[in-house]
Amino acid sequence: MGKKIILFLLTVFLVLVLIVLIKTFTFKSIQPKFKAVKTVSVTDNAVTNLQQGIRFKTISLSDSAKIDSSVFLAFHQFLSKTYPLIHQKLQLEKVGFTLIYTWKGKNLGLKPVILMAHQDVVPVEKASLSQWKADPFGGMIQNGKILGRGAADDKSSLFALLEATEKLLQENYQPERTIYFVFGQDEEAGGKGVKAIAALLKSRKIKADWVL
Repeated sequence: MGKKIILFLLTVFLVLVLIVLIKTFTFKSIQPKFKAVKTVSVTDNAVTNLQQGIRFKTISLSDSAKIDSSVFLAFHQFLSKTYPLIHQKLQLEKVGFTLIYTWKGKNLGLKPVILMAHQDVVPVEKASLSQWKADPFGGMIQNGKILGRGAADDKSSLFALLEATEKLLQENYQPERTIYFVFGQDEEAGGKGVKAIAALLKSRKIKADWVL
């Protein structure tokens, strides 16, 4: 009786292994194929724009009453001046200091996508200033790297999106589906700005295909 059970279990195991092997060797990828995108070199202007963007002390605080609104307003004016085509051809809405740009696609039947970044940075504590090798809001270049608050988190993403979009607009490009760019004001302090944007999109019955 014991031998029969062992034989039965062994048979089941071998059958399962066989099924897995068959599935493995007959599996066909459903991953969509895309043409390789040409590498685009980073221009000096793009570098300068990020450097200047870092110099705006767009600091978010848990107490919103203490936020320097003039800095955010100046930053928005800088973006408008630096990326004229974006501000001519895309729709811009503001919820507080959070920005939402709408780039209308060719096929309005497709679900839109949402690309996100945030404008704000965390404060620099006075006690930590001695540990900085460069001005945290200077946007200096050292050893081929831009240093400062927001250089990595997250103005680099924000400016990368704007640089790419401005270039594509220069080439009269229009995306197949609508793209929303959402640039939050307080990601480092709770993210109330993007929550408000989410509520706004929901009220308009806009459901994204994906969010990045």
